[in-house]
Parts: sequence; structure tokens; C-alpha cells
Amino acid sequence: MDRNRASRRPKLRQLEILLTVADTGSMAKAATRLAVTQPAISRAVADAEHALGVPLFDRGPQGVIPTRYGHALLKRGIAAFDEIDQGVSLVVGAFRASGLDPPRAAVYTHAVNLRVSLAATGPFLAVVAATTVGTPSKYPSVRKLAVDLPTARQAVHIVTLKKRTLSPLARLFLECAREIAAPLARRL
Repeated sequence: MDRNRASRRPKLRQLEILLTVADTGSMAKAATRLAVTQPAISRAVADAEHALGVPLFDRGPQGVIPTRYGHALLKRGIAAFDEIDQGVSLVVGAFRASGLDPPRAAVYTHAVNLRVSLAATGPFLAVVAATTVGTPSKYPSVRKLAVDLPTARQAVHIVTLKKRTLSPLARLFLECAREIAAPLARRL
């Protein structure tokens, strides 16, 4: 992976802060909601803007509003947190399908390295991708548990805007998607 690109990638905590700033319209209100200081919020926003090289919020006397770059990042940030929530639901479902109560979260963090370190040093369960603990020498006390997660089929919809002409590329994509989906739909 390109290190320069990886260093520009916002962290989940930064996304959480950016989403809260956008939701409250104020860095001070976001700080109150997240129980951190206002300078910490300002620093996180500034770090994200610096890493991405674009302004994410327009600042004014009435507060802050996302720029078009901010809106784009926030949209994908919401999707990222939705994916995480769905993953947690699948894990809880896997425990229940096995007749077990899911563990109660005592400590929660987005930082993968912290999750693995907690699992390695104490009575913690960490949910991470298998590749994270793929090298046993790095975390010798961490053991992978074989948990079969059910594969949930989800409906996928393609939406277009009314009174908009599709580009040739979009039309080609739709044709390919329908061609691929047709045999799969017959199997259901």
C-alpha cells in the first residue's frame, strides 16, 4: 500500500469527530457531546484537513458548515459506521446462533492495535479481521476463534435521478450488472 495515501486516510475517531461537528454545527457543541475539549476537536478537524489537503468545513460566526469536500467525506463516513454496525450485528447473531450470549462491551475502541493489545493482555474479546492477527509471532498470546458468520443476502438497488440522461459508462455498468445478476436471481 502506498504509505503517502495511507497517511492521508482519516481515522475512525476523526470521522466520528467530523460527523459530530457537522451534526452540531459547532466545534464547541461537538466537544461537549464527545466529552473532550474544544481545542482537541479543532485539532482533529485541522489534522484531517491538512492530511486531505482540502477544507472540510467553512467557519463563520454562526458555526461551521461542511464544504463540498466535507459532505463527500461525511457521506462515506456514515457508510463506514453503518458497515461497522452491521458487522457487530453479524457477530452478535453468530453468538446467539451458537446458543451463547454475546459478550458485553466493557471497553470499546476503533483502534485495531488497541483491541488486539487488550485481547493479548487481559480477559478481553476483540473482533478484528483475520489478517490483523495473521502473524502469530507478533501476538503469541492471541488465539483466533473460528466463528462462522452467516452470509446475509441484502437487496441491492441501483437508483438514478429523474430527468437525467445516463452517461454511456453508466449504461454499460447497468447492462453488466443486470447480466451478472440475472443468473444469480434464478438461484434464489
